[in-house]
Amino acid sequence: MLGNSIWIDAPYSTEVQNERWASRYRMLAEETNCRLKLMRCIAHEDVIRRRLKERGYKRDRGKLEDWTGFLKRESIRVPIPFGGIEIDTSNSLEESVESALSFLRE
Repeated sequence: MLGNSIWIDAPYSTEVQNERWASRYRMLAEETNCRLKLMRCIAHEDVIRRRLKERGYKRDRGKLEDWTGFLKRESIRVPIPFGGIEIDTSNSLEESVESALSFLRE
């Protein structure tokens, strides 16, 4: 345990690219005198597609029917604001946790 409070937001990649989203979090960090850390957990395209199929939501049908178009609209890899890190979920759980904790300790 690092002994810090956290706030988690899980935005879509399009939100992360929006300057208003980034400004909001910069402002909140300044107002509360906290460090802002951004970690993105990323899955490979085939894993995302499989998970969408398995969950079976109606809202995912369009994504699955036009997978190439979906990936263009909702790019998986976009620039990470605030100097964050990307954690590849294809690595072991232990490796992912260690990467996250090392980053948070910086």
